[in-house]
Amino acid sequence: MLRNQALTFAAAVALGVGLSAQAAPQNPSGQQPSQQQPSSQQQQAASSPNQTVASADVSDAELEQFAKSINRVAEINEKLQTGLESAANDEARQKLRQDANEEMAAAVRSNGMDVQRYNAISRSLDKDAELNQRVVAKRRELMAAQQPQQPGASQPDSGSPSR
Repeated sequence: MLRNQALTFAAAVALGVGLSAQAAPQNPSGQQPSQQQPSSQQQQAASSPNQTVASADVSDAELEQFAKSINRVAEINEKLQTGLESAANDEARQKLRQDANEEMAAAVRSNGMDVQRYNAISRSLDKDAELNQRVVAKRRELMAAQQPQQPGASQPDSGSPSR
């Protein structure tokens, strides 16, 4: 069930961010800004709007960037859906979508990932079970790391001698 939720979610998110890739600012060389140079496989994936990637082609660093990005993009998408429900007209809805797409693209880039690469990975989740499992595991790991420990949870008691 969690796998299906991740697939459905990722597919919806990829569609939203995919639109923003076209309007994203580019540097003078015409490439999207990135904190690291993409490999030739990454450049190939970014060059085709329907390109997918295999799990083996996604590094651990990219996996973490993607997991962080997808969590933030989900928050933006939820905010967008709420705004669309209360929008007065089509023009207002279009403005909300445009603003959300720009915010999603910025969120992806702020995690060190190129928007096209994010979309290629996202599109691959329903085709590559191993990649999907890696993403779900990384998202769980990141969420667990962000949650504060529960009171009384197995924390060492500094006042008691250890046995």
